[in-house]
Amino acid sequence: MLLGISHNSDCGKCEVVHVKSHPERREKNQDRWDRDMWGNHMADRAASEDVDCFESWGPGVEVISITMTEILEEMEQTDMWMMKELSLSLGQT
Repeated sequence: MLLGISHNSDCGKCEVVHVKSHPERREKNQDRWDRDMWGNHMADRAASEDVDCFESWGPGVEVISITMTEILEEMEQTDMWMMKELSLSLGQT
């Protein structure tokens, strides 16, 4: 994943920017959150599989799931070399 981000960043396709985590700890008032803070909050919710909170955002929000295999296969469409081992699970050494 990081290889793909690095490759696309080097090609000028995207810019990698560090965003501070846990906006709720830094700013209690969600009306003051910027796009990066909301993005971080949404990523935290999705990572913890708490996607029910997205339904309250209205009809324009669609939650989809994608596997790491699907991400890697999509990344293979770009001009770069990579190796992958599909039999390993995350956290396995």
